Amino acid sequence: MKRKQKVFNALKSLCESITIMDIRNGIQGITTENISDITQISRNNVSFELNTLIGEKKVIKIVGRPVYYFEKTQLESIISKKINKTSFDSIDELIVDTQKIKETENDLFEQMIGCYGSLQNHIKKLKAAVIYPPNGLHTMLVGPTGVGKSTFAELMYKYALVNKVIAEEGKLIVFNCAEYSENPQLLMSQLFGYMKGAFTGADSDKQGLIDKANGGFLFLDEIHRLSPEGQEMLFTLIDKNLYRRLGEVELHRIAKVRIIGATTKKIDSSLLSTFIRRIPIVINLPSLIERTQNERMDLIKQFIYNESIRINADIRVDRQVIESLLLYDCIGNIGQLKSDIQLVCARGYLDYKVQNRDSVEISIPLLPDYIYEGYFRSKKRSESVKLDTENQEALLFSKEHGVLFEGLDDKYNISKKVYKIINEKLASYSIEGCSPEVINKIIDKDIHKYLWDLEQKFNIKYYTIQKEEIFKVIEPVIYYAVENALRKAEEILEKNFNNKAYIALSMHVSELIKKIEDKRYNNIEDRKEILTNYPQEYKAAQMIKQDLERDLHIQIVEEEIIFITMFLYAMNKENNYDHSKITILIICHGENTASSIAKVANSLLGTNICYSLDMPLDMKVGEAFQQAVDIVKSINQGKGVLLMVDMGALTTFSTFITEKTGIQTATIEMVSTPLVLEAVRKCLFSECDLNVLCNDLKTITPYRERKKECKREFQQCVLVTCITGIGTAKKIISFIKQNSELLDQNIMYIPLNEREYLSKMEYYKNNAVAVIGTLDLKIENVPYIPTDEIIEENGVKRLESILGLQEYNNKEITQLTDSDIIHILGVTLVFLNPQKIYNALKTRYYSILNELNSVDNDKLKTKFFIHCSCMVERLIKNESIYYQNTNQKIKEYIKLYNILCFNFEEIEEIFGISIPDTEICYIIDLFNTL
Repeated sequence: MKRKQKVFNALKSLCESITIMDIRNGIQGITTENISDITQISRNNVSFELNTLIGEKKVIKIVGRPVYYFEKTQLESIISKKINKTSFDSIDELIVDTQKIKETENDLFEQMIGCYGSLQNHIKKLKAAVIYPPNGLHTMLVGPTGVGKSTFAELMYKYALVNKVIAEEGKLIVFNCAEYSENPQLLMSQLFGYMKGAFTGADSDKQGLIDKANGGFLFLDEIHRLSPEGQEMLFTLIDKNLYRRLGEVELHRIAKVRIIGATTKKIDSSLLSTFIRRIPIVINLPSLIERTQNERMDLIKQFIYNESIRINADIRVDRQVIESLLLYDCIGNIGQLKSDIQLVCARGYLDYKVQNRDSVEISIPLLPDYIYEGYFRSKKRSESVKLDTENQEALLFSKEHGVLFEGLDDKYNISKKVYKIINEKLASYSIEGCSPEVINKIIDKDIHKYLWDLEQKFNIKYYTIQKEEIFKVIEPVIYYAVENALRKAEEILEKNFNNKAYIALSMHVSELIKKIEDKRYNNIEDRKEILTNYPQEYKAAQMIKQDLERDLHIQIVEEEIIFITMFLYAMNKENNYDHSKITILIICHGENTASSIAKVANSLLGTNICYSLDMPLDMKVGEAFQQAVDIVKSINQGKGVLLMVDMGALTTFSTFITEKTGIQTATIEMVSTPLVLEAVRKCLFSECDLNVLCNDLKTITPYRERKKECKREFQQCVLVTCITGIGTAKKIISFIKQNSELLDQNIMYIPLNEREYLSKMEYYKNNAVAVIGTLDLKIENVPYIPTDEIIEENGVKRLESILGLQEYNNKEITQLTDSDIIHILGVTLVFLNPQKIYNALKTRYYSILNELNSVDNDKLKTKFFIHCSCMVERLIKNESIYYQNTNQKIKEYIKLYNILCFNFEEIEEIFGISIPDTEICYIIDLFNTL
């Protein structure tokens, strides 16, 4: 590589990490010394090459001492504007020349990150809507939760004020239509006001929100919850600036109101077309994933600076934390990102106060699992992440350099409340003489409650449990039977259940099998009332009963259908977090015994109602008792606390704690992980009181001796494999059931990949009667049928024969044609056009075979096209997969790796994707399995 190119590449690499906020905070550019350090080229020669590149208009120079440089296209990307000059006297001149953010009142929108990037066109339209004569234009803001709709509404109002579009007394009135969506009359009375006697309870005239918004703005959040009648009542206001209060007949009132609507729904399907026509400006705000990486980095920095100012302390953030915040799947967009950062900072603040540190330190252990695990799940994106911390372990956010920006969007701002709780409880427990460790543990539980609130707000699955963990307490056959049944229930109820529901019902069915053997059944009263009140849940429960009976070879009594009905109803209610649940405190002798059990229970069931107190052998009983009292006070939610203890004096704590605190408690002795799991499950999904719960737990022995029983009950299963995941495997199962009535009855199909097979290898070896799919598990005496045979009628007949359902006539299989492969892809793919992907892959397939001097065969061809098609579909959706020992695999097969990389460049270009090394390694395995 020539010296000039080395210098240019180094400059380009250094500029990649610079964001607009860095420039605001004083970053001037890159020096010759920076480039010399990387390239080991002398500074004089670096300077010479840079001047040559300036002459070629590839580099921008900032004159001064020292001279600073930017790579031109990257600087244009940062400031979102074309640059026509190559030399500037200062960074300030560059800012003025490119119309960078001006801190003036009438440029309020320009304080927003992305104002010259992804939001540039949106802001232009919103400004036009505000100043359009004579009274502006009504506006609709559309976008998912957390993208900043409320913030935009407030800025539109402020922009109108400072530009004197509305009078100083003009107000911004905010109304959330969802709050009154169940009562249309009440909603209308809030908006329009009412006259005395208009309805029962209208004892006097009342002004509506439209009255208050006269001369200003009315922000209707969640406007899709406005009834059609409500929308029609706004027509006259929008068209003629006239309206009537409820109960008025003759009089029309005048109000000049600018309406801003906000919705998370598609407006064509959620609002009247006649209403939409009256809102001329519709802005579709981008989600966080649609924003640039630089903008996301700027948002992260702004939110952390906000916290440093709020707590009046510097915040030091580890590099890996920044990368995790950049890469995790932030479902709730900017709102969730802000809340997540506030909670992480709150955890760091707790350590800062308790341990008297010089600054708040944010490290990986403080991150919720879903953020840190999201970082690892994003291998594809992580390859492109370039930070300005390449040679630093952490970033320091000084309270002196931040600018606090807060607006109307307060529903995501939880830090004030959290910091208040931390400071109040810290003072209270310090006065009581509690140790820093105890204080830290107690207050951290309050922070966990805010994590729960976030889960409900953004519908986040914090607990991404691996199946191998679940299978330690639940047999796979039971889990997969429940999974299959609940999937169908989701369609009936039009609801997606979370991991917690799948695991909880699997645990219940596991316990149910024992009850059936012992002939113990629950006697449920008020059956008729339940059937009347919950018909949809009952219908779904009947379907679940049929599926479980078929798949698990059991007979389920009517009482169980009622229980499952109530379970489904409880899961439908679950979005409204019930703060009055029984909580559980585990107390055990030993350093980590109690905390380990609590962690497993909370993780598996996706909750935080299980708390722990570890009692080291040298801890005095009196000290343990006092800590237990403090924790019980902290965690009680109104229905009492269940103490689950191991032995000794701990069994006596309950009576004394109740006497001292007045809080109802009960004790279960001989605690174990299965018993705790059952207790947590019952607390989450039933309405029993503490005494009933305690009595129930004393009569059961959950999940014990279950493996032997299940093994006897379920001898046969068919393993359906996929080389990377289980998506294709599930489609193969669906195809089999659709094409054979015999194979759709009384057969357990288990979709899995190689990692899941290895995690329970002995179980699968003992129970599998056949393996089908794209991966041969090579189980001795267990036949393997590849996907191409299954798609053909021959494979289905062979599987029927293996299962003893029909005799098999081994017909000769003719060579697969192009149409056969395309048919297979049609069965396998979700949204890609089978013909298009086949045409794209076909030339690459034969090119690879030619370079490897290999012969074509149907098995390899089918695997190649299925795997690579699914890979392209997966990468289009930004989904990545993990491969262990990637570098080692590449070194071992470097020739094949290079051939594959070269051949797949065309695929990357056609479909606009980037294929990471992890995917290439799976394709290497594909060629090496034959």
